[in-house]
Amino acid sequence: MYMDRVDFVVVYIDEIHALDSWSFEQNKFKIKTHRAIEDRLSAAEILQSLDDFSLPLVVDTMKNEANPNYRGLPERMCVVLDGEVKYISGIGSYNFNIEEMITYLGKVVNCSY
Repeated sequence: MYMDRVDFVVVYIDEIHALDSWSFEQNKFKIKTHRAIEDRLSAAEILQSLDDFSLPLVVDTMKNEANPNYRGLPERMCVVLDGEVKYISGIGSYNFNIEEMITYLGKVVNCSY
């Protein structure tokens, strides 16, 4: 839905369940806290290699600039229009409201076209 009118992108930020900090036994991937950009890029490559992953992926800097700007930790859905954040979902993945996001996108797309 809206793929022909909206650009979707995933921003990979800090690893929230890093093996050497707040990890879970059942974590499929054992990723340590990123100490250098190469660590973060390697982790992002794992995400991008998953069979059901098809969106463009960008990686936050080691200064973690995306998180404070978009309140992304642990994960969020945002709508950015003309360089301004217009919508931020609840903290994911349990507090996402997909219907709310779709409704908001519908209003933006219909007003913009």
